[in-house]
Amino acid sequence: TFDLDKNNGFIRTFNQELRIANDSASGFRWLLGANYEDSTTFEDQSLRYFDNSNHAPGLNWINQSGVTNRQDIENYAVFGNAEFDLGERLTLKAAARYTNSTIDSSICSYTSPTGRVETLFGGAGINGTCFTFAADFTNGPPITGKLKEDNISWRVGLDYKVSPDMLVYANVSRGYKAGSFPSLSVASYLGMLPVTQESVTAFEGGFKASLADRAVQLNAAAFYYDYKDKQIRGKLLDATFGGLDALINIPKSRIYGAEADVTFRLIEGLTINGAVTYLNSRITRNPPLERRNNIYAQ
Repeated sequence: TFDLDKNNGFIRTFNQELRIANDSASGFRWLLGANYEDSTTFEDQSLRYFDNSNHAPGLNWINQSGVTNRQDIENYAVFGNAEFDLGERLTLKAAARYTNSTIDSSICSYTSPTGRVETLFGGAGINGTCFTFAADFTNGPPITGKLKEDNISWRVGLDYKVSPDMLVYANVSRGYKAGSFPSLSVASYLGMLPVTQESVTAFEGGFKASLADRAVQLNAAAFYYDYKDKQIRGKLLDATFGGLDALINIPKSRIYGAEADVTFRLIEGLTINGAVTYLNSRITRNPPLERRNNIYAQ
């Protein structure tokens, strides 16, 4: 177990977006746009672990580790969306977005005079400086890295109005979650490696219905999500400290399920809601055994 001794930080961001669109009442509706983001994030996190197995005589009663992580993030994107009425009831929808992202990271693992990490490794004078394991235990400047990625996300769908009070829809889409450098107390530089962007291809179909003169709203959907390089929190098997936290990518995984919700408006001022969801998830391809030197998923 760990106690969060300190977790300070800040986010500074600048974002600008430009959009242009035609008349929303047209039978063919379109939108084009672009945006730009320039952000800086910083986190200073310190953990105490007096109730952890690492706080033991064989490890010199070490009890504190910290990390600082500064990330300079620059993103730009262009996107478009279109909707075309194929008839009075049927609408075709399509959208696409190109995103380019660059992250520059500077990470520093540190300890304190009462944390006892420095005495465990011979009092190397590492208090107040950055340290990590490579071939040898070393100290010095922060570990820096750059992560540059781009992607094209998209969506295609159909809406069919069965009646003014009922809509049936089907969508296929692909989306991305940007990669990132972790803020973790690690012993090896391997724990500071970034996760790359994850993607999900989603298939979804369902309906939305207003019943009983709109006193009842019923929604239901079924879905299948196909993930590639999903980002999760796992463990790094360290020879000295055992299992340490790490961010990792799972090459292939999937989720499928269904959900439904209903809202009853019985009388004025009284509403009853209910919902149910079924999920089934599975990792379909694990990371290679040699990847990141014995990192595994939780």
